[in-house]
Amino acid sequence: MSFKTNKTAVLDNRNITLGLNDVDLDDKFMIGDRSLDDCGLGGLSESQVPEKYKDVYQKVKKEFLTHLKTNSDFVGGRIKRANYYLKKGDIQKGITGYESALTIDNINNQARLTLATLYYNTQNYTKAEKAFKTVIKQEPEYGPTYYSLALLYAELNRTNDAIELLKQAVEKMPENIRLYYNLSLLYDKKEDQKNAKNSLVKGLKIDANNESLLYALAYHYSKYNQPEKAKDILIKLVQLYPNNTQYMSFLQQLNSKE
Repeated sequence: MSFKTNKTAVLDNRNITLGLNDVDLDDKFMIGDRSLDDCGLGGLSESQVPEKYKDVYQKVKKEFLTHLKTNSDFVGGRIKRANYYLKKGDIQKGITGYESALTIDNINNQARLTLATLYYNTQNYTKAEKAFKTVIKQEPEYGPTYYSLALLYAELNRTNDAIELLKQAVEKMPENIRLYYNLSLLYDKKEDQKNAKNSLVKGLKIDANNESLLYALAYHYSKYNQPEKAKDILIKLVQLYPNNTQYMSFLQQLNSKE
């Protein structure tokens, strides 16, 4: 079974994996496309510019960089400059830019969550953890940060810490199905059958026909020698999602063991 970090569950027998950049939360977490669009020049290489327009390109680029420098004393200006470097592919300068922005506005947690993502991308997990914890301290009611930190802990094999953060995320975002799915996988990793199953059941009380949760529960029953319960769920999945041949294959596999 794989850790669920986006809307599409990938379920198999492998260990828990993490794709923190795939987490579908909101603009507070990831680098917002709208912010990057504000400095769209950053993504344009001079080699892409036709020869007859290169003089214009250089003039516009110079004016743009001057604009960024002029506004560098403001948090918004520093963030735009950081995004400019990120779009150019210079992650380290982007990180420096966001760090600089936070020296002006230490409670700008949109910037801090972007910075946490950049730290994660560069495998600076200690700084990523610190950034997430700071947001939690400053905005304790904002659930997605608990989820993000839990995903980080899961990747670092800090399973107990990840479970505790996910439980807190559930308190803040009880309708988020992915939390129950991921909690189940973490409990399963600890061979905690009861809590692994209960997490899925709680999620199914919110969305009784959720494809990912149903398949995960079928897998759970199969793993822990309850094939008849697994078959009942797989029959339901085949009826609900007839185009997914994986469910019929799983059902046939269980039937062949009789």
